[in-house]
Amino acid sequence: MSSQSIVSDYTISLQLVQKYLFQYLGSIIITFGSIGCLLSWIVFNKKTLRKNPCSIFMTAFHISNFAYIITLILPAVLSIGYGMTFIANTLSLCRFNLYMAFALDILSPSCLVLASIDRLLVTSPNALTRQRSTCRLAYISVICAALLWLLLHCHALILMYIIQLGPNIFICYTQSSIYLTIINYYTLIKNILVPSLLAGLGVLAIRNVRHLNHNRIVHEASVITMGNHRGIQAVHSKDRQLVRILLIDIGIYVICTYPQTAFNLYQQITQYQMRSVDQIQADASIQYLCSFASFIPYCIGLYSNLFVSKTFRNELPSLTDTTEQFTTATTVELTTVASCALGNSFLMGTTVFGSEIGTAGSSLSTLNAPWGITINNDDSMLIADNNNNRVLYVPANETTGIKVAPISASLYSRRAYFDSSYLYLFVIDSTRCQMTQYYNGSLTKTILFGTSCGRNLTQFNTSASFIMDSNGSFYIVDTYNHRIMCFPANMTSGIVVAGETGISGSDSWHLYNPQDIVLDESAGVYYVADGLNHRILRFSFGSSNGTIVAGGNGIGSGSNQLNGPCGIYLSKQNGTLYIADTNNNRIVRWYPECSEGVTIAGASNGTNGASPFLLKTSITLTMDKDEKYLYVADRANNRIQKFTMN
Repeated sequence: MSSQSIVSDYTISLQLVQKYLFQYLGSIIITFGSIGCLLSWIVFNKKTLRKNPCSIFMTAFHISNFAYIITLILPAVLSIGYGMTFIANTLSLCRFNLYMAFALDILSPSCLVLASIDRLLVTSPNALTRQRSTCRLAYISVICAALLWLLLHCHALILMYIIQLGPNIFICYTQSSIYLTIINYYTLIKNILVPSLLAGLGVLAIRNVRHLNHNRIVHEASVITMGNHRGIQAVHSKDRQLVRILLIDIGIYVICTYPQTAFNLYQQITQYQMRSVDQIQADASIQYLCSFASFIPYCIGLYSNLFVSKTFRNELPSLTDTTEQFTTATTVELTTVASCALGNSFLMGTTVFGSEIGTAGSSLSTLNAPWGITINNDDSMLIADNNNNRVLYVPANETTGIKVAPISASLYSRRAYFDSSYLYLFVIDSTRCQMTQYYNGSLTKTILFGTSCGRNLTQFNTSASFIMDSNGSFYIVDTYNHRIMCFPANMTSGIVVAGETGISGSDSWHLYNPQDIVLDESAGVYYVADGLNHRILRFSFGSSNGTIVAGGNGIGSGSNQLNGPCGIYLSKQNGTLYIADTNNNRIVRWYPECSEGVTIAGASNGTNGASPFLLKTSITLTMDKDEKYLYVADRANNRIQKFTMN
């Protein structure tokens, strides 16, 4: 057998390999890739994921992947695997195909780059940095990236031509050697820069995640105990799973595109060397193999997502059972409407402290504009007697209180709590902007933090309320600074966990004169009464992006509206919110996931009064440990009202 015959057989073998590779495996990845992109697009648009900015980038990623499969991978498989070169038959189709190939080849990884930047923002230990991750910014970024690459590659619509290489052999290519050189160097730079950038961003995201996990108590202000760790993990699970999805997509892209990058670099280095026919065919086969490998990241996103994300696995089966999904959705909707549409039930109040007819006083049995009220486990009360500049302790079933915080012209007390031992009393001094402590009945105060009123991290400015978590950290409602601060136990410097210092706003990142806060540590969330935005927001620990759970429909007295809410209580039994709708002079019960509330005390239309059925400036509220009784600080009536719950 001659050497020439061996060479010919070798060349033919390489041609058959590349043909069968594209013919069989190419058909498989097109089929599974197209289905995968469509299913991924649907999953990322499910209710549980679509509000996350990263999901917007991943949706754009899979849409561009699908377009890439149709405009580039499909013609390549038809041409190399089946010998169907219809793209080169029409100049307009030829140019459009290459134009889309150029644009989509960079648009898909650009979506991964943007998603990586978003994950860097979300995993940042700085609250203000985390606020930069928004759905609005995600949409703008995707649109700008798409327009940029579509405009930048318009050259392909002008400079590409159909070139005949032989009898009945046509290709879509360029006639300009300068343009070809520019394209080759552009492709080489892109193939080096993009995977390297993605790899670097992926490493930074991993570093941020590890940094947050390692320093969670410090950076998130001791928001959890070991016993509550599971609750916090659940809150962050979607963000962590999106990070894993992104990292696996980046890893696959980098691994599958680097062979193409290495071969492009080899071609540039050896472009002027003489080659035999076998070498040319071998290079062509390697080129096809590298190209085929670079197709893989566009086709297997769904399957890698299923592998790394529990949320993705849970959401996907619902797409295959339309009947069940419709039935479930209908059932949920009917149940929600039924529970939200319950009529108002007006409770009759009993005055348990202060004047029944609303008269102010300064004796130990009267009040003057009380603000905060706390019911202890033994049913005793702590009352922040605001205009009397004092805090009263009222034993259970007594009508005379005991002063437990000193009379001072500047003690504008709004909230007071005992610790679990009942030895330490904590009082917020709103006028001096100080958190104070009193020990074992002594009237001598100790300042825990707050040097003066201001807006730096050691200060607050007129706090309407505060609460302590199980770790002893203080959550301060910094009213005039429009923010929520957390001061870890034994620390004099806090961190901003919600809102932006000194800047009011009505979007999900901002607050406007917040008034009250309650924690649900087991669920890893807290609720804020956003007073002048007339709404209640829910925040996950570690996130500065709030979700409206009540109100938010403008100022008013409608069943879906609030007017300057100043107090909230979260039921430990079912997660129902009880809201002191202050300027509407009523108490509203708001069931979870409802779009409207139910008035249970006071008048639903906002009428005020001093009768047992009416309230006047209902400022704060709470319940006893068994949630049998509701207590309301009826501020303008100078009394504490008790309501028996249905």
